[in-house]
Amino acid sequence: TVFASSPFRNLWTATTLSLLGDMFSYVAFAWLVLQLTGSGLALGTVLVVQAVPRALLMLVGGALADRISPRLTMLGSMGLRTVVVAPLAVLVITGHVQMW
Repeated sequence: TVFASSPFRNLWTATTLSLLGDMFSYVAFAWLVLQLTGSGLALGTVLVVQAVPRALLMLVGGALADRISPRLTMLGSMGLRTVVVAPLAVLVITGHVQMW
């Protein structure tokens, strides 16, 4: 079985947790926008603003993974995601988040 391989098991676990976090973030962002604005338009705008860069960066990430180490591409994307999301988390926790 593939799960007998420790590196594969570690990769599978990390990827699963990362994807669960991504899916949870969509719910969290939607909830946050609705709590702040109560506006369906604002919610739709935030969801589009989340989706478009993700779609474009998937193409770039695929090309990068073909040229450089897929591991480095994955680590770089996770690091970039942390740098982008961490300030928002700090703003939410401290109560300083604003919609616009």
